[in-house]
Amino acid sequence: MGFNPRDVYYIYDLPVPYKKLELHPVKMREYITLRILASCLTIEKNSVPNVKVINMTYLEYMFSINNDQNNYVAFFDGLLRLVLQKKEEFSISYGVGEDGRPVFEIAGEVYDSQDFDNIREIIAEQNYIDLPDESIQKSVRDAMEESRKYKEKMGGDTVGSIEDQIVAVSIYTGWELEKVYDLTVRKFMKALMRANQIIMSNIYLTASMSGMVDFKDKSVLKSLLTDLDNVDKFKDTVSVEEIQSKVDFSSAK
Repeated sequence: MGFNPRDVYYIYDLPVPYKKLELHPVKMREYITLRILASCLTIEKNSVPNVKVINMTYLEYMFSINNDQNNYVAFFDGLLRLVLQKKEEFSISYGVGEDGRPVFEIAGEVYDSQDFDNIREIIAEQNYIDLPDESIQKSVRDAMEESRKYKEKMGGDTVGSIEDQIVAVSIYTGWELEKVYDLTVRKFMKALMRANQIIMSNIYLTASMSGMVDFKDKSVLKSLLTDLDNVDKFKDTVSVEEIQSKVDFSSAK
């Protein structure tokens, strides 16, 4: 089993060192703040086929589209303070380097676009943030996501709100809500997925061992320790139109 060099930090919820920085995992108490600020990390840079934009670094593009309505630089500033666990008086400034490209300075140390990309990746991995896969055209990803949500809705499997998820983890583990709030976002998400996997595995395995049920799709009979990090959420996804064509609405009132 291969390891990401940063895995040891993620496993034990330790701050990840990067140059002179220590990037801390965010706890569930600050989940909403994290999700708002992290929008600066998930900008669709290459959604429009524009050579000038494609040739920009992510940091350059973020600066170029920053405005009063989408103040991504302010979001990034807030996100840095959150993961660095620094207060407002901590020195972070933004400017342009000698090559004319944007840079940011933290406590006297200058960071460029490559540093931004590395920090972005660490924060995303550390806090279970999905970065857009821009190797797949955005319109295709949007269609696949719409299809996935439609299948969930038709199957009555729509995921509950984050509040419902917190309550679910608390009930399943028996932990008080205060303890759940103190989990890192990464560990919370892993606990939620693992609890769901254990429950579903027990149901499927019990049904299979009874001899009364035969699953044609053996993939549902998964181990309790099945890898959940590398599951393709778009696996077996088809278009919404194709799903609708297979659904009988004749009995709908």
